[in-house]
Amino acid sequence: MNNNSDKGIFPDQRKHSRNDFPFLTIEYTLNSTSNSETCIGFVLNINTSGLCLKTNKDIKEGQIIIIKNLLFSTSKKAIVRWIQRSDSIYHKVGLEFI
Repeated sequence: MNNNSDKGIFPDQRKHSRNDFPFLTIEYTLNSTSNSETCIGFVLNINTSGLCLKTNKDIKEGQIIIIKNLLFSTSKKAIVRWIQRSDSIYHKVGLEFI
């Protein structure tokens, strides 16, 4: 588990400026099979290269997830780049679109 600052990654490493969202809800799956469980998460911020997600699911660094809601016109794959526990239930997860 990566315990970087509250921003997830250091500002000088960010490729694009981010846009904050007040808990925009998205659906995602933890793998690409058609029978995989749909999970719900909250987008904290987003930019062209990725997003910060708040979720209660256990996710591992390097894991691929499929974002599958109306935020994008089609499903979008992302890889987990960092994870930070934000409280006893939720994790903040840094995702990079692939």
